[in-house]
Amino acid sequence: MNIYTLDNEGYIVSIKSVGKNYIMNSNDFEGEAPFKNNCHYITGLEKPKTQEQLNQEEINELNEWLDLRRNIEHPDKASKQARLLELLG
Repeated sequence: MNIYTLDNEGYIVSIKSVGKNYIMNSNDFEGEAPFKNNCHYITGLEKPKTQEQLNQEEINELNEWLDLRRNIEHPDKASKQARLLELLG
């Protein structure tokens, strides 16, 4: 049987097929999930990212950008390095 699991805010966190002997939890629902993981089960909207996730994405982008320009002078390099240090604390 197919089940999907919701978090406390109503976002789908798991979609799986289980056997008949599976013991369902209070946040499990039988049937096909109405939307994909990380989407709200009623609206279908994706779960907003936390500030920590947004910061980590920006850190990764800055590291990539700086790695590509490691040995090259670029007008934005100093400001991007400063922003990276700010994010890293």
